[in-house]
Parts: sequence; structure tokens; C-alpha cells
Amino acid sequence: MVVPGSPDWSEDKWREEILRRELVAQASVLANLAAKLEHGEDFPTETPPKLCRLFENTAQIIGNYIPSAPATHLRIVNNVLCTIAEYLRFIERSRMTQTPWSMVQAAEAFLKRQAGKECEFIIRPQWAFNYGIVGEFVEVCREMIRLLPWIPLADWEKAVEEIGKCRIYCLSFPRIQRLNCLSHASWGHEVGHIIALRWLNKEFQNLWAKEKPRIRKAIEKDVLANPPPVEPLLKDLYIQGVVVDKLMCAADVARQGLEELLCDAIAVHLLGPAALAAACEFSARYYLDESPLQREQYPPWRYRLRLMLAECAEDLQDYKPTAGTDLEYPGPLLKKYILWLKEVSLLVADDKDKQVLKGDVITRVVYSLIEERWASIRKAVLKLLPKNSSRPYRLRERVAIINDLITKIEESIPPNEVGVWPSTTAATFEDVMNAGWAFKITKARTQPDWGSAEDCQELFCLLLKGMESSFVQSTFGTRLPAPQA
Repeated sequence: MVVPGSPDWSEDKWREEILRRELVAQASVLANLAAKLEHGEDFPTETPPKLCRLFENTAQIIGNYIPSAPATHLRIVNNVLCTIAEYLRFIERSRMTQTPWSMVQAAEAFLKRQAGKECEFIIRPQWAFNYGIVGEFVEVCREMIRLLPWIPLADWEKAVEEIGKCRIYCLSFPRIQRLNCLSHASWGHEVGHIIALRWLNKEFQNLWAKEKPRIRKAIEKDVLANPPPVEPLLKDLYIQGVVVDKLMCAADVARQGLEELLCDAIAVHLLGPAALAAACEFSARYYLDESPLQREQYPPWRYRLRLMLAECAEDLQDYKPTAGTDLEYPGPLLKKYILWLKEVSLLVADDKDKQVLKGDVITRVVYSLIEERWASIRKAVLKLLPKNSSRPYRLRERVAIINDLITKIEESIPPNEVGVWPSTTAATFEDVMNAGWAFKITKARTQPDWGSAEDCQELFCLLLKGMESSFVQSTFGTRLPAPQA
């Protein structure tokens, strides 16, 4: 300790003494809080406790090495510990009482099948009316330790053990939509970020490098056609600065636009019309033609719906049976659902979104590039899905199954299985989603007074029970003895 007034006293040493002492305490408190969350809460899956252990062990390792940390790194330690503390709120909100816990296990199993068995998910509400994905937390913690080179990375790897091989993400949903499991089809879009980023992180820079000269030329031409009112001596320099700024913005708009559009394509590939239905209900709350430049670089909703509709094209075509075993499509139980989705074609026939995109040189050149490359990029990204998800979900191929599930819902039976006991099979997450959407839209279109909070809650509870039971049946059913004849 440096005594105030002594020749060795300085502001830096004063700060170091306080920081080192407080950061050791903060790391200990953080580790204890993570441990308390792990053992003191009820969670729907094992992933939240696992994330607690990751943060607990990371905080402990950092705390153990703070006494020997260089003084110049203490502020970095403070930032790291504060970041981990903020992450604990995700775990705290993922308790069973905060989530649609009946479907969380089924949802995580579905998401793991798409993203990879090493991927795990916690699901938590947020007050903002939006869906989102945050992570990946294991790699974030690993990078935090790398920021502190005086902590051996091997010590951290040893402390976190097998968790170090996982990839843990947090999915968010609007708090007021907790029980609205049909809206949670949007998770198909969110898991798409994991897949899309695998392509974008590897290929986008190459794509942009090839297209950059052409895009720069188009931007420069536009700026020269509308020169800024500056002094002649500064004109060329100013114009080049404007061109560089617009070019950087164009790169961001292109990457963000591609990422969102690819996530939409993945969602429809995995969940079929249910993903489009969820996007329709969500987008109806917003202006459909807002420029990416005014909307955090997101594509206009009308543009997104147009591409999602194209992904669903086969499921929106009527089919007349030619063989005795075929079922008519869409048939009476699916007709209203399909007709409702077809109305999206009327929305996207309007090209207001395209006019908005053409109204600024940045969005004009970026979305021209996206349209030119869309087919090949989409194909490359969908190839990154695991083999068991390589075929797109096709509602028209599952008419008998969906009809069976809809009939169960109509009879107030949870749609957890197809067939009659003992000849039954567990319903899939995707099929329950589409059956639920078909039932909801049919009710809304045939009974104008249907749609109260009570009506929706009754439907959501049936679907949640169905998802929970189907998960249990598909996971543990094979371990049960076969029924006696």
C-alpha cells in the first residue's frame, strides 16, 4: 500500500490499489452468483445450468490471476467481468416460469438438428417486441481469456472441461408472446443466423472484393451527377470522401441484407409455410417498404415476404389426385390456410419496396447485386444444413399427417402423435407448427368472432402440450416395451 503524501504516491497507483482489490471481490461475487443461479432455479433444459458453470469457472480463473495481473490490464479485466455479469441476465430470464417451457425441449432438439449437435440454446423473454439470437458464449469467454495473456488459456480450458467443446446461444422472444408458440416459428429464422454466418464469414469478403470496383464506379457516377456545394479546390477531395463513406455503407447494407434474406430462406426450408405465416403476422405491425438505410440495414418487409413466398411456391399450388391413394391438396382442412398465404402474392405484386430501393444509389447497387447472385448464394448456404435437413419441408407431402393433427386440435386433443394407439408415431415439431397455423387461420377466416385471448390461449396450450408430449414420446418411447397383443 502506498501512503498518501509519500514520494511513491501517484494517481495510477491509487487507482491500481482500488481496482485490484475490488476486481478480486467482483470476480468472486460473480462466480458465486453464477453458482447460485445454477443450483437455485428451475430450468426447462440442462443448457442454462451449463452456461452458469461456464461463467462461474471463467470468473474464478480470472479472479485467481488478478493479483499478478499487470496494472495496465486491470481496466480490461473490469470490462470482461462486467460483460459476464450482464450475460447472467439471459440465464436468470430462462427459468421455466419465464418461458414457454412445454416446448423448450422440443424446440432445442429441433434447433440442434439444424445447427449441429455441439450447439445448445437457452431461451429467454425480452420486453422488446422482437426475436433475436446472441452468442456464441463459449467462444466469447475464450476470446476474453485471450485478451488477458497472463492467464494460461490451458488453465481455462481445463476449468470449463467439456463445456469448452460446446457452442451455446441465447434465443430471445417477445415477453408478451410467451405462450404464442405459433409466433415462435420465428426461431427458424434465428437459427438461420448460425448457418448463414458460416457462409458470410468465409465468402462475403471475396464476393465484395470482386464487385467493389463496379459498385464504386456506380456510386462515384451518382455523386458526380449531384456534386456537393463546396469550394472548387476542395471538391475532388470531398467527393472522394463521400464515395468512400457510401462504399463502406454499401458493404454493410449488402452483408446485413444477405444475412437476413438467407435466414428467411432457411426458416422456410425448415418449417415450410409456418415460417411464412409467422413472418406475415410479425410484419403486419410495421411499414412494409422502409429503406434499409432507415431500418438498421434490414431489407424491406415486402421484399422479404416476396422471397419467402417464392420458397413456398410448391406448397401454394393446388393438386388434384391422379391415384387412388393420393389426397387432394390442399383439401378442406388446409384450404383456408393456403388461401390466406396466397394473399401474400397480392402484397408482393406491389413494387413500392423496389422503388424505395432504387431511390438511393447505395440500396440500388446493393440490391441489384443481391438479385444477380441470390440463386447461387441461397443454394450454397442451404447446402450447409445437415444431411437430414437437406430436403425442404413440403406441406403438400404431409397432408394426411397434418389433417390428423388438425382433427385432434378440433377435438381439443393435444397434437402429439399421428395414428391410433398402439399404431402411432410422434408428431414432429414442424408438423405441429403447421397444423396449429392451419387451425388458427381456418378459425379466424370462418368464425369472425374467434381470436380472443381465451381462444388463442386454449389453442396455444393444446399445441404446447402436443410439443412436449411428442418430444417425450420420440425421446423415450423407444425404450418402452411393445404393447401386448
